[in-house]
Amino acid sequence: MQTVEDLGDWSGLEPLRPVLHSFLGSRCRDDNEVQDIIQETFIRAARYRAGLAQPARLKAWLLRIASNVLRDTKKRASRHACVSLEASAELADGLAPTSCEQADDGWVDLDGEEVDRDTAMLHLRSAYRGLRARDQRVLASYYGGEESCAATARECGISPALVKVRLFRARRRLEQSVKRNASAARVRRLVAV
Repeated sequence: MQTVEDLGDWSGLEPLRPVLHSFLGSRCRDDNEVQDIIQETFIRAARYRAGLAQPARLKAWLLRIASNVLRDTKKRASRHACVSLEASAELADGLAPTSCEQADDGWVDLDGEEVDRDTAMLHLRSAYRGLRARDQRVLASYYGGEESCAATARECGISPALVKVRLFRARRRLEQSVKRNASAARVRRLVAV
């Protein structure tokens, strides 16, 4: 099993988390997104640490990586619709979405197509059920619980340092699956006409 340490040189990165959080927090409203960007920044920094010519400039180098990750995230978000995962545990059980998920107008932009909230939730539930068990478990544990990395790590039997990475990847797979489901449904509708 691959560990976090296998991904590169992580030394000295964790103490810079508050600096990154402050830097990104002023540029991004969603704290979960900030945490994801920080985790992706750490992954890239650890992976490419050997390319850092002046180790004394670690902080500036890390801020540049964070800026690039933020830019990439915003660019990706502008191309793709996002689906909220606030209640992934509830979705797995087939329960109705919570009030925090309700849109003002009842419509959701799903991969470039406006669909009603019920249709979007059907796509989300279907995509969630199609995820691997470990992706479902980490999403349900985190979003259905305290939204605590430590609690999710204990419940899923993984290292706390891996929780954000697993969440990031599980959310990405869920988003891709929702888009595939929506696209397939769109094709079926067009063929039926």
